[in-house]
Amino acid sequence: MQKDTIKEISTNFTDEEGNVSTVVTTSTFRMNYAADTLTISRVKIEEGQEVATPIMIQPWKCLPNGSTSNFANAQDAFDWFEENIKPTIV
Repeated sequence: MQKDTIKEISTNFTDEEGNVSTVVTTSTFRMNYAADTLTISRVKIEEGQEVATPIMIQPWKCLPNGSTSNFANAQDAFDWFEENIKPTIV
């Protein structure tokens, strides 16, 4: 099972005259769940072609107490990435 997710980062810049402008950077991540393993790829368009570069292969989820647990299913894996990992990626 596969699903894409988007992360936006807004950065404010102030010039010498005090004018503020905002730059929004958007990144697309592809979540793929197969054989009980979550693979995360960063998706870019290079020379008109979509290129998905794996950045994380995760066979289990980390729990708040420091232990690990298997993913229950694809939705569990996707939720874990969205809630715990995506916010930390720059």
